[in-house]
Amino acid sequence: MALGGASGVPAVVMAAGKNAGLRFLEFYTANIRNPNTRRAYHRACLEFFRWCGSGGLALDRIGPVHVAANIEKLPKDLSRPSVKQALAAVRMLFDWLVAGQVVPSNPAASVAGRATRRKRALLAAKAAPPAAVRDLGPGGRDWRPGGSCGPRMAAFAARRFRGAGREEAVFKPVPRRA
Repeated sequence: MALGGASGVPAVVMAAGKNAGLRFLEFYTANIRNPNTRRAYHRACLEFFRWCGSGGLALDRIGPVHVAANIEKLPKDLSRPSVKQALAAVRMLFDWLVAGQVVPSNPAASVAGRATRRKRALLAAKAAPPAAVRDLGPGGRDWRPGGSCGPRMAAFAARRFRGAGREEAVFKPVPRRA
């Protein structure tokens, strides 16, 4: 693995002391077994510390605002999972540094990544209470199965309010009687 700097540790981490540099190297060798994950996390953390170094930040001065600003400055053409992976790498590294008593707290712990489609659907589902499903229809229609709207509209309401692709789990379609 090609590491930055003469000793393989970013300058921001080296400035925090020998223990910080050792913990940085241990994170990649002892904590992450998959070589592809190790490379991806290493690249993300090096980029983060390069950005911190360009702003003159010391390791103990990095806060949630700095982590969030770094995540926001990532290129917009990166996929959401790539951005989440970069945040996960920084978060895990700081967890490792906290466990080694290099920094007092994890500044990345409270930073939220960009929501994926599935997560946005789940968040929208949590925002709508079950009573809202009953009261949506024009003229006071009941959108539950067996209500006045029918099974197709009930399935639509389930999809809208319970998350995409979960209609079968929430409302079992009822066959119409002739």
